[in-house]
Amino acid sequence: MQILVVDDTKLVRDLLESIILDAGDTPFLANGAKEAKTILNTVDIDLILMDVEMPKMDGFTLTRQIRRHLGDNWIPIIFLTGKSDDQHLADAIDAGGDDYLTKPINPIVLGAKIRAMARIAQMKADLEEANHQLMKLTHLDPLTETVNRRGLEESLQREWKLHQREKPNCV
Repeated sequence: MQILVVDDTKLVRDLLESIILDAGDTPFLANGAKEAKTILNTVDIDLILMDVEMPKMDGFTLTRQIRRHLGDNWIPIIFLTGKSDDQHLADAIDAGGDDYLTKPINPIVLGAKIRAMARIAQMKADLEEANHQLMKLTHLDPLTETVNRRGLEESLQREWKLHQREKPNCV
């Protein structure tokens, strides 16, 4: 997995990098929002480990921005923080986080959470492939593999909407 670590403390980034490398995954390190956004725009990231308290932009705000930017493309986000109260955990989940770890980070717990998120990401990929196959089956004749009536109707509807957008005054 390709894991983005967003933390303003170099020692924490280095520790997480070591844990990630030991697990056989690839770390990408960012010391704040700007670096994190650059990495997200250039690399296919599978998991984000997000510090909550950072100077220029906190992890909750950055997570909300990431969720808006990615839309339906879900990437799991695990928050890392020194706070352990229940309200802080609830705020983290409400901000778009998927899990929560308190510092200091336990390497065994982090490794288990990374494996769990990898399984969830794999299930999501499998589900997307199954949906793609299902869509194909509902639009193609199984014998001839040509578009069936449903596929034709949806294609015509899509083309009609496109035509209406391009030429709104034509009927």
